[in-house]
Amino acid sequence: MMTGCFYGQTHGLFLPVFPDSSSARGGVTGKSIIDVYDQYDLLGIWEDIRKHLGEEEVFFIIDNAKTHLPFRRWLRRQGITIMEIPAY
Repeated sequence: MMTGCFYGQTHGLFLPVFPDSSSARGGVTGKSIIDVYDQYDLLGIWEDIRKHLGEEEVFFIIDNAKTHLPFRRWLRRQGITIMEIPAY
């Protein structure tokens, strides 16, 4: 699975997310997603985007797939505003 973020006409991250070997079915989990964003310092990048845009609030758009549930909670705990869209 790939995950990524971008803003405006500027690209951001485009990262591979590997399966979580500790999960029951061995697939990609919320933990896998959190681990990859943590490894690449999403929070630091998020702050840089906010400063660059001069905006107080920048939204992170994410669908409601079950895999994203822990990731959405993690984002909220970090103070990131989420704009949710329906799962496919």
